[in-house]
Amino acid sequence: MKLPNSIPHLLLTFSLIALMGNIPAKSQSSSTPIDSTILLPKSNTSLRPKVPTRQMITCTYDGDTLYFEFLIPEGTCGLYLYNPVNGETISTSFESEESPYVHVGFHSSAEITLTTEGGIEYYTEW
Repeated sequence: MKLPNSIPHLLLTFSLIALMGNIPAKSQSSSTPIDSTILLPKSNTSLRPKVPTRQMITCTYDGDTLYFEFLIPEGTCGLYLYNPVNGETISTSFESEESPYVHVGFHSSAEITLTTEGGIEYYTEW
């Protein structure tokens, strides 16, 4: 069975499109690492079991700025960053409804505590 001339051209075109989809995209800023982490509620000190939280807070650090994303906005939040390497601390507050970001400068490691308006504390480190 002989195929019309247009079908091999279509197959070649679709093959090239499929191959182009597998080429990894280059990062816009290859000099700055980007780390994302999920802030977790601080551990429960009572012996009673707690109901799992529906909240998820994602924190992304680009080497200079922290970006937060809240699944459920929490109002005014207090941020406390501690760098265990040099002892530097940063304390500030922001509104969680507005896709917040906080300029903190470069830190090779840090411990972050976030306190919400309702008094719930979240924690992460890198």
